[in-house]
Amino acid sequence: KEIHDCRRVKKNGKGTYEEIFDNIKKILQRTNIRLRIRVNVDSENMWAQERLLEELIELDNTNLSVCYYRTTNNTDSYENKKILSLSKFAQLMDRIYEDYHDKIQIECGVNAYNQIKELLECEFLVYPRVSYCERGYIYLLNYDGNIYTCGEAVGNEQFKLCTINGFVQDSERYKQKAPHSVMEREELADCLKCEVNTICGGGCELARKKKKRFCEKKEIIKTINEMYNRRLDWNINKRQDRSEK
Repeated sequence: KEIHDCRRVKKNGKGTYEEIFDNIKKILQRTNIRLRIRVNVDSENMWAQERLLEELIELDNTNLSVCYYRTTNNTDSYENKKILSLSKFAQLMDRIYEDYHDKIQIECGVNAYNQIKELLECEFLVYPRVSYCERGYIYLLNYDGNIYTCGEAVGNEQFKLCTINGFVQDSERYKQKAPHSVMEREELADCLKCEVNTICGGGCELARKKKKRFCEKKEIIKTINEMYNRRLDWNINKRQDRSEK
């Protein structure tokens, strides 16, 4: 609440946490709508996630889920010092899944984490990621009638696909014009040789165009090792518990 009310304020300077929480209660009580709460995690609010989850669990509603995202520097709205590394974000998500998966629906919107988690936990085939995000699969219509292929780049001419009229007249042409996979992006030729490209999907194109750091190869390898070791420890502890019983 304290962090939220410092960031999300009204014109009069008052925070919005309690008002938003009351609205969540009303939606769950009066409708059957499935409600997903998006939480953007950074170094300032990561410590408060357990408190938030405990409050949401008290609502006792199966239509409620919480989806976690890691803040990035792809846009200019976040300071670098607030951004969590992938490994720290993964550490937080592993703890949340371990402690709360049977109490509330937990989701994660960070594709690299999800891919690593599936590779380590899934017993079946895990398909490789061929794109960093949903760019090329989704289209966003701006108020000015232009269509963009990136939610964080609306208004950026480099990510403008066409106008709404152009899309209506020849949608297939423009769908083919929006490259999204590593194989289709010529500037990512080097990524095809990388051993982790099936996890990162080539990195963020917006960050690349803004000449910000976009390659997380070292961080991904570090995260894989740490997540693997945590699961190894969990399995060892579980076996010890069973043997003691």
